[in-house]
Amino acid sequence: MKVRNPWGRKAWEGRWSYKSHLWTPELRKALDFINDPLDGTFFVCQEDFCLYFDHVNICRINLAYKNSWI
Repeated sequence: MKVRNPWGRKAWEGRWSYKSHLWTPELRKALDFINDPLDGTFFVCQEDFCLYFDHVNICRINLAYKNSWI
């Protein structure tokens, strides 16, 4: 799963973290992986997600909304 922590103060350090050996150059490119531990975006497998996170907030961003503000 691709997850975003909007505060970005601490990096995920489990499987699929920015320094994980599981990443290949092909996967990094295919998933637009950013190798910055403090940008707030990270990947986590479903098993770890269920183990370490007990709640989430989901926000859907529709880029068409932005165009209506201008």
